[in-house]
Amino acid sequence: MLKKIITLLLLIPFYLHSTYTHAQADDSKHWQPGYYYDNDNIKHTGFISYFVNEEYANSAAQKFFLFKNNPDEPGRRIFAGNITSFVVARDSFVVSDARVLNETPFLQVAVNNPLKLYIARVRRHSPEFGVGTSIGFLSIAGETSFPYTKEKYYYGKNPDNLTELTRKDFIDVMSQVMADKPDVVAKIQKKDYRYGDMKDLLVYYNTGKEPR
Repeated sequence: MLKKIITLLLLIPFYLHSTYTHAQADDSKHWQPGYYYDNDNIKHTGFISYFVNEEYANSAAQKFFLFKNNPDEPGRRIFAGNITSFVVARDSFVVSDARVLNETPFLQVAVNNPLKLYIARVRRHSPEFGVGTSIGFLSIAGETSFPYTKEKYYYGKNPDNLTELTRKDFIDVMSQVMADKPDVVAKIQKKDYRYGDMKDLLVYYNTGKEPR
C-alpha cells in the first residue's frame, strides 16, 4: 500500500506538467474568430488556428486546419476534402483541386475579380505538430499573424483552374487582375511595382496608400 502511495506521489508532478504543457500548447495556437462552409454549404462559426499541411498525408483532401466552436473546448481537425471555403478574421480562403498545387489545397483569396489572384502560403516544421507545414494569415496591411517561409501566387477564374504567376507574365497578368483600379495598373505598367513587390502592391491595391 505504501509503495502504491509513493508511486502515485511521484507521478503527480509529471501529470501536472503534462496538463500544463497541453494547456500551453493549446493557448499557443493563436485561435482567431472564423467560420467555414462544409460540402453541404452549411456554415460553421467558431475559432480557427493553424492550417496544418502534413507532409505524410496521402492526398490533398487529408490536409486540415484546426477548428473549435467555443473558446474553452479542444480544437479538432477540419479536413480539406470536407469543406469548400473558410474565413479567418478578415482573410478569405478557398479549397482548390488544381493539379498545379503540390503543397497545400488552401488558398487565400488576395484579389476577388473576374481574373482572381490567390496565395499559397506554407511554413515548414510546425512547433506544435512536428514535421509538417502550416499556412500563415496575411492582413490587409501585409502583416502576418502566423509565420511562414514560402509563398506562391496563382491566378485564374476559379480556384480549380490555376496558373502560377511568374516574373515573365507579371505585368500582363496583374494588369488584368487589378483592372478595376487604373491608377494601380498604371504603376504596374511603368514598372513601379515588380514581381518582388507583390506584398506592397497588394497593400496599395487594397488601401490606396503606397507603403513606401
